[in-house]
Amino acid sequence: MRDVDIRTEAFRLVRFSIVGGGATIVHMAVSLSLAGFFSFAAQIANLIAFLTAFCVSFLGHYFYTFKSQQAMVRVIPKFAIAAVSGYAASALLLFLLRYVDIDGQIKLILAAMVVPIVSYLINRFWVF
Repeated sequence: MRDVDIRTEAFRLVRFSIVGGGATIVHMAVSLSLAGFFSFAAQIANLIAFLTAFCVSFLGHYFYTFKSQQAMVRVIPKFAIAAVSGYAASALLLFLLRYVDIDGQIKLILAAMVVPIVSYLINRFWVF
């Protein structure tokens, strides 16, 4: 019985990684494009990218990762809180890095690395 639980959890983590990886790629493509090609400030580029990746992430986790049977209207508020927590962590990191002498795009990459860790823990144990 325990092996099945571990296997199930391992597959869930793989699915979460796939969806999260896709959302992260979307986040990075949007933020780096806005910052690099359109000279948006890192915080603004990050916010727009976050909102775009939020949609990708919610739909992927709802239908694929967790295969939720709950009504979307019950899950979305919790998911939004989880997503805002991830965004807050990345925004805080960007704020703390503002005086560090590294390229703004490197700062965005570092911020994007924080989000999946925070997101998995909250989604796995609270949202779904």
